[in-house]
Amino acid sequence: MTSATSSSSSPDRPDIVGAVYEAKRGRIKGHPQHTNRASDAGHPCERYLVLGRTRWQEKVLHGPELELIFEGGRLIEEMALAQLRGAGFEVTEQQRAFEWPALQLTGHLDCVLRVNGNAYPVEVKGFAHHSWQAVNSVEDMLSSSRPWMRRYPAQLTMYLLNSGRECGLFYLVSKQTYAPKVIWVDLDYDYAEEICRKLERVNEHVAAGTLPDPIQDPAVCEGCGFVHICLPEIKRQALEITDDPRIEELLARREELQAARHEYEAIDRELKKVFDGREKVVVGDWLITGTEMHRRGYTVADSTYWQSKIVRLSPGQTGT
Repeated sequence: MTSATSSSSSPDRPDIVGAVYEAKRGRIKGHPQHTNRASDAGHPCERYLVLGRTRWQEKVLHGPELELIFEGGRLIEEMALAQLRGAGFEVTEQQRAFEWPALQLTGHLDCVLRVNGNAYPVEVKGFAHHSWQAVNSVEDMLSSSRPWMRRYPAQLTMYLLNSGRECGLFYLVSKQTYAPKVIWVDLDYDYAEEICRKLERVNEHVAAGTLPDPIQDPAVCEGCGFVHICLPEIKRQALEITDDPRIEELLARREELQAARHEYEAIDRELKKVFDGREKVVVGDWLITGTEMHRRGYTVADSTYWQSKIVRLSPGQTGT
């Protein structure tokens, strides 16, 4: 990922953006991890969870771009709590630490919302607008194609189970409109049991000094700070390795264009909803026309095709 830079700089026009990135880079540190973290409890790779505790110092740290995103998340949390208080709700136990010794689990809860004598644990999350629109239930999170989103329900589930509460909520904020959305979460004991068993296996590996098998999901490995540890094993398991520079160049260019494609598709979907059923609209210099179309139904014949998934294995970087 390439950071933004100032359009020009000189002695009388310092590189302000560069200075901001350098300051963020200086604040990124690795820290010892002696327990399982609630925020990682939903991570699908048990090897990642073990390495986070036993070889934390070998983790490739994230860059200033991601640090800025984390900082933005903290600002959104502050704004979300202000929204709740402004609506007259009682917000307590902000960033309350909790510990579950039996599972060697620790974490912090964003806050507890108190309404009509009930107390609801709350996790605040800021989402890109298209993700904010798409997520309307816990099931949407668990079935998401984004590994980081699939982790969220486990985090809140562990808080509920540890506190003996049956219900909590996600307070989701759009990073584009700052509008809120609430997703209620009822404690799912079967799902909670799965997470507990996983953490027990992690603890056993940590105690024995062993590593579990790596996950067979390239999307999870993508951008992982420990991928360099698994990389020799991944290469050994590869059926083919090629050093064709043209292919590597195409893959690199594909990655550069990926973010723009995702943004284009998200905006295109939103605009199609806006102009649905509207025949002719002028917006500034743009003319939008629409026609109702009829699609003939048909059955797709059975066929076989090859599906390729491309991920980048460079540690600490994200591909597609």
